[in-house]
Amino acid sequence: MTELRQIRDKNMSLTQLRNEGIVNSYHRLDVQQNPIKYSKKRDETVLIEGEFKGHTADKPHTLIRAVEVAEFSGVMKVEAGATIQGVTFKGDAVLAEVTGTMPAMFRDCTFIRNASTNLTTAFVTVASGAKATFSGCRFRSAEDTGVMQGAGNVVYNDAANAATDVSVVACVNETGWSHSNATVLGEV
Repeated sequence: MTELRQIRDKNMSLTQLRNEGIVNSYHRLDVQQNPIKYSKKRDETVLIEGEFKGHTADKPHTLIRAVEVAEFSGVMKVEAGATIQGVTFKGDAVLAEVTGTMPAMFRDCTFIRNASTNLTTAFVTVASGAKATFSGCRFRSAEDTGVMQGAGNVVYNDAANAATDVSVVACVNETGWSHSNATVLGEV
């Protein structure tokens, strides 16, 4: 049985880590076995409540899901096929980058940007040769209205890709910005 990795809140103190059994009294990392079973063919990460720095998903068939409110404050890089579910991305620049040839899926995620900074930077970029699907996601600014200033792109799909390589399905776009080179279905 393989153990499940849990990313902890970056603000946890050494005492909190010790209380959870993550480190021992000598401040050494204790490896814990987790009884949750999952496929050895994918990398699975469960996020508990908290704010996390950026992350790179570089193994094929990665699953990253939030059990409770979990927020990435740094860029999420998807270098191999991954499914990201229920995560909030918040920051002032690109929130997620999709590269590689395996498709990425963002399901029920929220993308929040500062309304007045980096107005020429997209929320999410999809590189040449990459594919991505956004399903049930919300894109907005940190303002109450959700509207971004200026004019930019929410999801930017590289011009070398076909518009069908990026799908935005049943999402909510409060930004006032559009998607670039993407297939949009049922967005409000």
